[in-house]
Amino acid sequence: MDVHLGPVMRMDIEPPYSAEIIPLLNDMGDTLYDYVGKNLYVDKKERLWIIAESKVFYTDSTQKIFKSHSFQDSIGDTKFSLSRFFHDSKGYLWITDNKSGLFRIDPDLKKVKIFRYNPSEPLGIPSNGITMVTEDNEGTIWLGTFLSGMAFYDREKDLFYTYMQNAGLGGNSVYNIHFDKNNNLWVCTNRGLSYMDKKTENFINFHYEEGFSFNIISANAILEHQDMLYIGNQNGAFILTPYNQDIPQNLSRTIISGLKINNKYVRPNQPDEEGRIILNKPLIATEAIRLLPKDLMVTFEFTHLDYINPERNQYAYMLEGLEKDFHYVGNQNKATYTFLPPGNFTLKVKASNAYGAWSSNTTDLKITVIPPFYSRIWFLVLIASIILGIIILFYQVRTFSIRRHNEALQTINKRLEDEIIERELIEKERLRLISAIEQSIDAIMITDTKGNIRYVNPAFDKMTGYNRNEVIGQHIRLLKSGKQTDSFYGQMWKMIGSGAVWSGKLINMRSDGTLITVEETITPVRDDSGEIINYVAIMRDITEQEKIEKDLHQAQKMQAIGTLAGGIAHDFNNILSSISLNADIILSNTYGQSDIQEDANEIQVAAYRGKELVEQILTFSRQGENKAEMIQVETIFQSVNRMLRATIPATIQIDSTVEPCPPIFGNATHIYQIILNLATNARDAITGTGKITIVLKPISKELSNGVAYNGLRPDDYIYISVSDTGKGIPKDLLSRVFDPFFTTKEVGRGTGMGLAIVHGIVQKYDGHISVKSKEYEGTTFEVFLSQKGLNKTV
Repeated sequence: MDVHLGPVMRMDIEPPYSAEIIPLLNDMGDTLYDYVGKNLYVDKKERLWIIAESKVFYTDSTQKIFKSHSFQDSIGDTKFSLSRFFHDSKGYLWITDNKSGLFRIDPDLKKVKIFRYNPSEPLGIPSNGITMVTEDNEGTIWLGTFLSGMAFYDREKDLFYTYMQNAGLGGNSVYNIHFDKNNNLWVCTNRGLSYMDKKTENFINFHYEEGFSFNIISANAILEHQDMLYIGNQNGAFILTPYNQDIPQNLSRTIISGLKINNKYVRPNQPDEEGRIILNKPLIATEAIRLLPKDLMVTFEFTHLDYINPERNQYAYMLEGLEKDFHYVGNQNKATYTFLPPGNFTLKVKASNAYGAWSSNTTDLKITVIPPFYSRIWFLVLIASIILGIIILFYQVRTFSIRRHNEALQTINKRLEDEIIERELIEKERLRLISAIEQSIDAIMITDTKGNIRYVNPAFDKMTGYNRNEVIGQHIRLLKSGKQTDSFYGQMWKMIGSGAVWSGKLINMRSDGTLITVEETITPVRDDSGEIINYVAIMRDITEQEKIEKDLHQAQKMQAIGTLAGGIAHDFNNILSSISLNADIILSNTYGQSDIQEDANEIQVAAYRGKELVEQILTFSRQGENKAEMIQVETIFQSVNRMLRATIPATIQIDSTVEPCPPIFGNATHIYQIILNLATNARDAITGTGKITIVLKPISKELSNGVAYNGLRPDDYIYISVSDTGKGIPKDLLSRVFDPFFTTKEVGRGTGMGLAIVHGIVQKYDGHISVKSKEYEGTTFEVFLSQKGLNKTV
């Protein structure tokens, strides 16, 4: 019964029977009247323990001053139902909870170990609903659960080994465990009493059907006295003599009673559609059968010849040669196999009687599956002979054909040799004519009057990435990048078509798709009659010259893309983790259901492949990272502050407030970018006179002024605030300020990347950034960076 805690009375049970009222005071001198007490316990050191809601209270050696331990601090907002104490032989205090697992307090009361159910740990605690905990004569801890059987705890390996109904335990809800003088277990369950031989791990179950008075046995309802076992509940009591019990043995025989092939029963000496007789005698007397490849589905039925409560007989089977472990199938008395591979197998069947005792021997049936004709040796030899004959015939025909055409080939070869010699002479002549321009460092291209390429030099290959063999005969439009308009090209062709020389700057496209900027001069080439027959273009690559001034902009763009890719990848990874976790749950809940488990395994494989893809995206998002180290934030701030005062106009006042901050693990450039980008934006927002306020300070887990932000978890942070008295940001644009390439500045004054970069950096420090703004009044950006520094997993 739950009661509000008032004074506790302590009474001596020997004369003179003195009594003492103990006021419940904690170590601060306050009373404990506001708590609801659930259980009292005195440990081996004479300390009084009281369970109250999510806390336990215990006295000091005087039993007058109470101290407490809150499990709420250990696992958060979990609802508790602490219920029972147990003090083991090693001095550990165990506390059970009906909902939240098992708690173990070390002898020195300084450390608490929490055991909670995790479906991904098959050898973890089997349930969070713990009904009781006890210790056997050898010092092993045993516990009972609600609906998850019982388990013992291996202290050295920190593992739990569970017994449930599928292992022979009478029921899955365990209320009490009693150890007799032989250290065997008597277990009170929701389905009667179970006896477990600790050496053999065999169970004997006593149910209502065997004359047992009741099936449900409550906690603390079993007592051993003078070799007698007293068991009871609200309906009465039952007495056992555990050391004189005739434990029922399973001496009955298990037989294989039925055989179905392709859903049709097989009878002795009864032929099938093709006249085949599978059974020459009754199945019970048959030691072996032979199956053909067409026998796609085979079902075996079996019966245990024990007729004491036969509906409680349990069965297990295994196809030796195909399987390594028995299938424990409860009272299901059949086994079905489909598409058995060729080979020799042995079906093994065993059963347990109504008391849970398994038969010591198995019933065996040898099975031979005949391979199909196309996999037999004679068929393979026949096929190999046919193939060999075909190869010999083909070889003879081919040899005759080669011999027949030999003279024709020799004639063709002679003609080809002559043509090659002629082409070599022509090639040498061409090389002599263009040897001068071949050595040019500028790219040279010759086209016809329609723009088809007739010649390019090696410098052209290097500049454009095209091999000359690829471009000869192609139109010069293959270099077209789309950066010039059709009217631009029209004017250029009109000019060179009139015989004039054209010079200018073009943006062309290389073979790999990259753009290059070239200075180009195009000169018409005339024949003896003055008619234009070709154009010669001389090109020089000036991409690197222009790239210098574009590098910074491009780098910022790529960093923004990387940040976006990283964010998408993390969201996708969360989805994959949920899929993988649910696949694990399906696997653990469908043991023995091969079709479902196979589907779940395929889900896991797909999830793992998806995770590999996420890792590739994350690798891209991490490109360009600088080395991380321990940095002093205020030192970096002072450096940036000096630069700001030197570059920001004197009409803008800068107020800085700096408090000492602990060093953090990170990159100095990141802090530099955050402060500089925010301060630069503040400067650009002020027209004429104004004020910029910058604050840097540490903030503890309890955020100052009660400020809280979505997604900001309790932690120690470095706080950076940058405010201005500028024109502010329109309300409808506030949600877009962190988007890459978005800016409210005039054209040419910003890339739109500054705040996107800041946002990406803040995320890497497990932090948060927010913005508040009113038009014509000003804007404030607040940044919170975790004092743990750069997330090492980023």
